[in-house]
Formats: sequence, structure tokens, C-alpha cells
Amino acid sequence: MTVTDENSPFAAFAKGKKSRRTNGSSAVIYTRVSTKEQADTNLSLETQRKACHLYAQRYSYSILASFGGTFESALTDERKEFNAMLSYVKKCRERISYIIVYSLDRFSRNQNSIWLASQLRTLGIEIVSVTQPIDTSSPSGQMQQKMMFVFNEFENQLRRDKTMAGTREMLLRGDWPTHPPLGYDIVRVNGKRSIVINEKGRLVRHALT
Repeated sequence: MTVTDENSPFAAFAKGKKSRRTNGSSAVIYTRVSTKEQADTNLSLETQRKACHLYAQRYSYSILASFGGTFESALTDERKEFNAMLSYVKKCRERISYIIVYSLDRFSRNQNSIWLASQLRTLGIEIVSVTQPIDTSSPSGQMQQKMMFVFNEFENQLRRDKTMAGTREMLLRGDWPTHPPLGYDIVRVNGKRSIVINEKGRLVRHALT
């Protein structure tokens, strides 16, 4: 998805819109984890949810809706719950003043984050982080938030480079870098990782011979 796609929720934040000051007390909550494994444990999601609700109570914010509660990569904007949240705030922009997240990296880690935060601000909607309290009503606060978004993207790029380097090394030594194919299991003996055929794999091999 690109930010210029007219059918995208981002299209709601077009240039030329008149700014609206954030002066209400209504908010939505967005929570997410990065992987299915993290989502299955539900620990991180539950921590985020509770913290966001406590934050809303502390500042007397009225929660109109909650989104997320699942695993979605922040590297792209192709996120079902994320886009559903954007669509909702677009439709209810006259009532919503805040998007509450546990931390800014839960919102986005890509290059669109600064642009989107700016367009949301034009509609009078601020992104507020429970663990990174920043007063975005001032230029210095807005700059601080931008710096956090930039740092999050930079951290992701470093992590991606390390992952690619590790994957390359595994391939060079003949190891399988991802989950093994059907019919094989990962076995670790004395810290050494091996991929071995399992019963299902033996049945498939027998059927093909």
C-alpha cells in the first residue's frame, strides 16, 4: 500500500485539510505484538491493554474503541487492525482526540510514521505513548516524538541487517534458516541444531519410492 492510494485509510489525511486543535477527551487504543508466537502467549498484549486503560483512567479519557490485540508487523502499513483503526478515526475524527499506544514502536516502525502522525495532528488527533510521555502540544515535543519514530525505524534496520547476516551464515554452512519443511523436525543435541526426518517424512518418502 502506498500513502497516495485513494482507497487507503491514509487517503483521509490529504494535504490542504484545515487543522483542528486537540481539545477533547475521547480516545482509541491500539495494541500489537510483532509475531504470532508473542500473540499466542498474550502476555505482552495484556500488559499493553492494561497499561493503556490505566493511562486513560488517569487522564479521564473516554475509550471509544480498541484495536489490535494481535500480531502485526510494524515494518509496513499493510496491517488489518492498524488500517481498521485508521478508518475508524477517519470516520469519527470530530469525536476522537487521542490514539493511545503502549509505546511509539507499537504504532509504527517505518518511514511513514512521522508523516502519519503529522496528518493525524492536522485532524486534531494525537498519538500518545504510555511509556514515553511527550507533550506534543509544543514544537519541541513534536520534534521529540519525531526523533523517537526515527530511532525506532533505525533500530529495525539494524535488526534486519543482523538477521540477514545470520541467515546468510546459516545458508553458507548448509543449515536451514527457517522452520523446517513438512516431514522434518529441528533437533538440538548438546547445543547443536540439526534437521532430521520425522515419521510423517518417512511415510512420504516411502510413498514416493
